[in-house]
Amino acid sequence: MSDIDRDLLPARCLIDTGVLIRALGQFEDEHAATCQDFFDAMIECKKQILLATPVIAEVLRGQPAPIPRTPSIIPVAFDSRAPEILGIEIPVDVLRSESQKTGHSRTYLKYDAMIVACAKRWAAECIVALDGDHGVLAQHVQIPVRHPRDFLRRQVVIPFVKKSGAEQPG
Repeated sequence: MSDIDRDLLPARCLIDTGVLIRALGQFEDEHAATCQDFFDAMIECKKQILLATPVIAEVLRGQPAPIPRTPSIIPVAFDSRAPEILGIEIPVDVLRSESQKTGHSRTYLKYDAMIVACAKRWAAECIVALDGDHGVLAQHVQIPVRHPRDFLRRQVVIPFVKKSGAEQPG
């Protein structure tokens, strides 16, 4: 049984490349099981998973494998409206500034910015990603970024009461 809390799942989210490659079993690390569980839970609950075309391109470039075809998985284009969002809400000076702060190339950040613009354009409730780059860029379009572990069931704390020997008479 999955550790994903189905009540926490968004109705419509966009997932990033890192989450997708782990969900498809193309990369194994400490995040892979959570990404797979999140992805499977979204499909089982008939929630919408948006895949931006730049994400699909990144996945297919790395290790070509078919993207699953289900009604829950919706490829979304970087169409004529997405560049408008990108140009107006995530201008080049933001990419320049973030490049200087993070050390990532502007080319690397441009892909992330395109993915964020797709999330805004296609009305994602959130972006589900492993890295922090999306968080700064997504702030410019008012879309929250969540980690797959944010959808795990919360552990309940059970208080431990230490018995102190024999009970005292009342």
